[in-house]
Amino acid sequence: MKAGHELIRGEGTFEKALQAIDLLQESHIKVSIATMIHRGNVREFEAMEALVRSKGIEEWNIDQPCFEGRLKENPGLVVPPSEAGRLLQYGFGGGLHHSGKEATCGAHLCAVLPSGGVAKCGLFSAEVVDSTDEGLGICWERIPRISLTELECRCTILRECRGGCRYRARAYGGLLGPDLFQCYARKVLKGGD
Repeated sequence: MKAGHELIRGEGTFEKALQAIDLLQESHIKVSIATMIHRGNVREFEAMEALVRSKGIEEWNIDQPCFEGRLKENPGLVVPPSEAGRLLQYGFGGGLHHSGKEATCGAHLCAVLPSGGVAKCGLFSAEVVDSTDEGLGICWERIPRISLTELECRCTILRECRGGCRYRARAYGGLLGPDLFQCYARKVLKGGD
């Protein structure tokens, strides 16, 4: 776990993270842990789960990073959907982003960018809907929502996964297509499908 953590966070950060968890819990502050799947940690999830549970953590969010930013500079860290999807199942405590209004991701959040621009989420930062100068409420109403009925997903658990991440779906085929990571996590796809 240390090697996988420090591969992306830097030397000495693993012990500091564990110490921070202990200090927060000693102060009666609930701790949620987020883990990103990458090539350096795919074999560590059973040990990570044991550690996370031993700390009494109530929520462990696991996600697959989108192929953006520094990940583009380090493509050797990318884990394909068929392998990463099964690791998403280790998480617990309600870490999924839930959307209402029969919509996919983005109906429950927005990103306020350093420029003051507002986007569907941080990954859609190139698609700003407006500026906070116009008011956050106005920006919120302008965020494009995608209805579940617009998706090209035709599985029986669409209402459960809500289509997954639209940015990942676009990266692996199309904005309205399936989020393959969620398809593998929920066993809609298996093995080398």
